[in-house]
Order: sequence, then structure tokens, then C-alpha cells
Amino acid sequence: LNARTCEADRPHLESACSVLASGASEDIALKLQMVSCNNSVIHADIFLAVMRDPEQQPTALIAELINRTTEVQAANEAEDQREQLTRVGRLGIMGEMATGIAHEINQPLTAVANYTQAARRLLDMEPLPKEKLLNILEKVRLQTERAGDVISRVRRFTRQEPVEATRFDPNELLNDVRM
Repeated sequence: LNARTCEADRPHLESACSVLASGASEDIALKLQMVSCNNSVIHADIFLAVMRDPEQQPTALIAELINRTTEVQAANEAEDQREQLTRVGRLGIMGEMATGIAHEINQPLTAVANYTQAARRLLDMEPLPKEKLLNILEKVRLQTERAGDVISRVRRFTRQEPVEATRFDPNELLNDVRM
């Protein structure tokens, strides 16, 4: 194998060799990155063992290198594909959320537009029907609050604040849908 240990991994290899030479351990396993003569990265598992003479002096260093480059590249590619799939999933969810939010905000805005048109027609009437006009203005206020509530809920959701569970009257919900 014509390769050298990557700069970042050299201290690990040197430390392992020192431990073996000192007798503190008989064998060591390392995961290292090496650079081949054509500058491609090789991911390797290296197993080192020291042979000793009868006086326990080191006589030889045995090294076994297992090239794991293909496995590491496959794992990296799989991780990249998982990340890409996650991004695509998020985009789909964001599209669905945007559609839902647009629908939720469009309903009160449409109601406000309709109520303001009705108010303009009432302003042209003689005598001015103040009670009807006040009623329409109250409906406009309620619808603008409704749109503001949707925006507030979206902001809370995006800040990841705890969701507040509340009780509601299903009849009110049905009335909101009818508006």
C-alpha cells in the first residue's frame, strides 16, 4: 500500500505506537484516514500488535490494514440521500402549510372585503342606517382579529412555543365555517 497517514490522524498513530512500545498494551485498533499517492482518501481500520522477545523487548510490529473506503463512501452517500429526502419532505410539508395558512387567512380577508362593500352601499342610503353599519363594522373587526389570530398561531408554531390546548364550542366553529 503506497499511502501516508493524514495529518490529523498522525498523532493518534504515533501515540498508539508509543503505547505498544512501552508495553502498556499488546495490541491496538485504530480508525485512520490515509492519503494514497494519487491523493484519494482511504478509510482504514488498522490493527497493531507488538511481538516481544523472551526479555519482553519489542522485536516486531505487526500491522493489519483493512480498507473500509467503499463502506464509508456508501454510508456517506446513504446519509446524503436521507438528508435530501428529509429536505424534500420538509418542502412538501411547507407547501401544505402555506396552502392551509393562505386558506385560513383568505377566509376572513374575503369576509372583510364583502362587509366593506356592504358598508359602502349603506353609506349611500338615506337615511343612514347607523345600526346596520355598526353591525357590519363589528363583523369587520371580528374578521380582522380572526386573521390576526391565524398569524399569531403561525408565529407561535414557528417559535416552537408550547401549544396551548383550549376548549371550544363546536357551534362557534360551525358558525365560523359558515361566515
